[in-house]
Amino acid sequence: MIRIISILIVLSFSSLSFTQEVYQYGDNFGVKYNGVAVHYAKYTKVEITDYFVAGKDELYWYNLSEKGESPEKPYKKFLFHLKDQLLVVGVTLEGKLDVFNETGEFLYMRDGDYDKVKSSFEIAGVNYNSDVLLIVKNGKNGLYNWPNQTEILPAKYDKIKINQDCINGGRMLLFLQEDGQNMVLNAFGEELVKFKNGTIDNIKYDKNCDGYLLERGLRKGFMRQLKSGKYFLIKPIYSDLIFPEDNSDIIICQKGTKYGLYYKNKRILACKYDKIDITDNGYIFGTAVKNLKKLTFDKEGKIVKVEAVNYEDEH
Repeated sequence: MIRIISILIVLSFSSLSFTQEVYQYGDNFGVKYNGVAVHYAKYTKVEITDYFVAGKDELYWYNLSEKGESPEKPYKKFLFHLKDQLLVVGVTLEGKLDVFNETGEFLYMRDGDYDKVKSSFEIAGVNYNSDVLLIVKNGKNGLYNWPNQTEILPAKYDKIKINQDCINGGRMLLFLQEDGQNMVLNAFGEELVKFKNGTIDNIKYDKNCDGYLLERGLRKGFMRQLKSGKYFLIKPIYSDLIFPEDNSDIIICQKGTKYGLYYKNKRILACKYDKIDITDNGYIFGTAVKNLKKLTFDKEGKIVKVEAVNYEDEH
């Protein structure tokens, strides 16, 4: 005698609406969709996680989607850690990875030869692209575009970061590191920057798209290409870099509680001042405070006036 178990699970999408129903016949279980037995009662267990239906025989799991008329491919297990992207990962008996949509009806990766498939959020942050998955094999990283079913980058990189390419309307800007070699690629795969330094953790455009910010842990640096083709470099040794008025020609560097200043690709004030303000008023470029004295300096960093700090002005 057939006994109906579980509660109907209703799925509602703009293009999808159906009910899932688990039923029992004897000691085994099957699945009905919209009242029709799509999967016969031959499974020892049926589990529904969100919209994904999986059935288990004595040893293996099977994808029991509505359109999987007679599932034949066995899996060791199904993983649901990509819920934010509405994806399900199936681990085959050979240890390969299949990636399905949340109902199991569409396959976006078949027999992926990777150890792990992760969300790219952890390497992208605010620049997160939900169409891209992070693929990992033997501790190396790559990228996979699951809607296009295409491997964008093979899993061979030690570090990958996804940043925003502000020149190309918000497309991806990729930072890659392989064996200490750093590369920056634009959205079209064109190489923008390449140099060797295994300590760099990320390279991304500055706010003005007029150079690149370098990150080494919590330390920051800066580089920009000169007309000669060479690069001006501020090593990533500072706790912060400040761009007054969003001008990449003027960079206030901070190390702890001390400040310094770069102007037009040249350091004009060492990082030893308590405060720096830019006025850019003709001959006078700004003021700096050190040892209770206010120092007025020009665009070469030359001190042109010294006066005692007026605490009423400073505070």
